[in-house]
Amino acid sequence: MLLVVDSNVIISCLIRDGTVRHVFLLNALFQRFELIAPEFLWIEVEKHKEELMEETDLTGNEFDELSDFLREEIDIIPATEFIELLPKAKKALGSHFKDAQYLALAMKYEAKILSGDKKLKERVPDWVVTPRQAMDGIRGR
Repeated sequence: MLLVVDSNVIISCLIRDGTVRHVFLLNALFQRFELIAPEFLWIEVEKHKEELMEETDLTGNEFDELSDFLREEIDIIPATEFIELLPKAKKALGSHFKDAQYLALAMKYEAKILSGDKKLKERVPDWVVTPRQAMDGIRGR
C-alpha cells in the first residue's frame, strides 16, 4: 500500500517514542507500506528543527540518526509530478489548504495520507490513514 507521509507524523516521530515512531520502525522491517512525500515535507520539518530539538528526549546525534533514517524510508516526489491536482486538492480542503500538496500527491497516485491531523481527517476522511490504523495494517489486522 502506498502512503503519503504528512509532516505532522514526522514531527511526532522526532519528538516522542510512540505509535508513529513504531510505525516507521516496523515498516522498515516488514515493508507493508511504500512511503512517499512531496519535497515540501523536509522544508517544513527543517523550519521547525530547533523547536523539535528542544522538545525531544533524543540527544543531538540520536535526533540526526532518526531524521536520516526517516529520509531513507520516504521517497520524495517533486511537485511537478502532481502540481496539476493542487487546485482540486485545495478545493477539497477548503480553509485547511496547508495540506494541499499532500492531498494532491495522494490523488495523483491513488494513495492514502498517513496523518494524525484531525482536521485533515475531518475534511477528507477517505484519504487519511491514522498512525494507529497504519500500525494495525503492519500487524495484519
